[in-house]
Amino acid sequence: MGLLAGKITPQTTFRDDDIRQKVAWFPGFKDGHANPEWLDALASIREMLTSNGRTLAQGALAWIWGRSRHDPAARFRTVAQVTEMPGRWSSGRSSGPDGRDRPDPGR
Repeated sequence: MGLLAGKITPQTTFRDDDIRQKVAWFPGFKDGHANPEWLDALASIREMLTSNGRTLAQGALAWIWGRSRHDPAARFRTVAQVTEMPGRWSSGRSSGPDGRDRPDPGR
């Protein structure tokens, strides 16, 4: 819902018709704004996720694919997203939030 794009700040506002204005089921947004606790948590792991030249979203996807059976590719909306996301995985390993190295899903 945009948090991993790195463009959402505590000051970010959304149009009235944007789902993030009223999304009660997703705790990443509260009262039409990004949840500050989620932004703080994201800031605390940003360096790990963006290691080896990855974008924030690439690092998050590498972590998900390296640790989980979930397939985030179903959420891609453009051809550019499909081609850009795996691009950085060849640059090495990613670490999980517990500090353990995860194998690079692109290998």
